[in-house]
Amino acid sequence: MQYSSWILVFVCIERIIKTNFPLRFIRIATIRHVFVPLIILLVALFGINLQFLWTYGINSYTAGQCDSLTQEYDSFHKYVFVYVDFVLLSAAPLLIMSVCNVFVFIALTRIKRERSGMMHDIVFRRTQHVGVKLTKMLFVCTVYFLTATVHVSVYFILYPYYKYKYDTENDTHNRAILEFMWSPTYLMQYSIHSVNFYLHSLTNAKFWKKLKIVLCRCHKRTKSSSSSSSSSSSSSSSSSSSSSSSSSSSSSSSSSSSSSSSLSSSSSSSSS
Repeated sequence: MQYSSWILVFVCIERIIKTNFPLRFIRIATIRHVFVPLIILLVALFGINLQFLWTYGINSYTAGQCDSLTQEYDSFHKYVFVYVDFVLLSAAPLLIMSVCNVFVFIALTRIKRERSGMMHDIVFRRTQHVGVKLTKMLFVCTVYFLTATVHVSVYFILYPYYKYKYDTENDTHNRAILEFMWSPTYLMQYSIHSVNFYLHSLTNAKFWKKLKIVLCRCHKRTKSSSSSSSSSSSSSSSSSSSSSSSSSSSSSSSSSSSSSSSLSSSSSSSSS
């Protein structure tokens, strides 16, 4: 989940470069320039979370569950690493995304002011509409990222304190509510993947154009495969019917020949 948050950060950085340096962006946006930072980020996050390989497991302390192997590891995860996760998952990406969105908004405002006197009124309105749509999308994306990720980190930070409080007071009702809140917080966190797909694609006309082409090709391929299967089935049925007709004709011919032979034998016997 930390990696997906930082991918959104790279998307916002890409928006800044594309908005401020459109000609240079064509030269910068290569496969190498995209994959190298992503691989470096993946290795860095893997190194930070590598400690789970030897601090989590199943032993007598975990009572048959995959959890922290010792009391020291459990305290580290509940009272120290939750803040590291909060910074990597929510705080740092949210700060960078907010700054990037501010720079994108400033760049769009500057571009609108510079082009307002050089373009035709219809073209200017169309460009202004695209800029407003992009700004709204970035703002909504940042707000949804805030609501979808921050509450999960806050939940894990506050969980051990409230758990200790409810266990001490023997408050089973609030303890059950605390455990139940784990499910909706995680569901909302993972919903950001589906929501961001629509938020980013709705403002990209080229994306929808390519998507329609792919869908049309898939539809044509499915239609052609179904038609070929139906034609093959019809040909097989026709061949089976022809074979059955040929077999029936052969049987009828054999029966006629047998009847003629019987007639000839009877006539010969009568003549004798």
